[in-house]
Amino acid sequence: MDVLEDLKDFEPDLNESKLTKTLIFIIAMFMLIIFLVYMFNDALDLHSIIKSNKVKENEIDFTVNKKLIFQNSTLEILKATYLENQKTEFKACLIADKIEDIYYINDIYFPKIYSQSFNQVVSEPCPKFAIIDLHSHPFKQCIASQQDFKTFNNFKESNPEALMVIMCTESRFSVYN
Repeated sequence: MDVLEDLKDFEPDLNESKLTKTLIFIIAMFMLIIFLVYMFNDALDLHSIIKSNKVKENEIDFTVNKKLIFQNSTLEILKATYLENQKTEFKACLIADKIEDIYYINDIYFPKIYSQSFNQVVSEPCPKFAIIDLHSHPFKQCIASQQDFKTFNNFKESNPEALMVIMCTESRFSVYN
């Protein structure tokens, strides 16, 4: 009975209880945030997804009334090249006919590559007969870098109609003009 009598005299320290509850709440919120970031990692790529376009029926609509149309198995060749080079970036020069605001892609030229890594490719520039400078980026990272724009501006000097395209999944591209 001594134990029961001791419990009757027990008075919890409310300050310690509030502190414990607050600490548990903070830890739980931190763990919830870590869990949500892990589970919804694609949301971190939201900006990249908004800035890119998905291929539909061999076409990419990249601005109002402007589009790329892949012909002669060019899209299948790019997809295969992308899958073969998932650990490194690659570069391709697309040959296309531009009629009004539509680029009809009918061939691909692969320039000599000097070095390539997960987030960089160094190659010969695209020749003047190519109108689209394409290179890949890591998975779902479709945003062009400063170096990408610098290289593209050099290419665009010789061809004002040129486009830069970044491929970041088998079927997702960012188009810059």
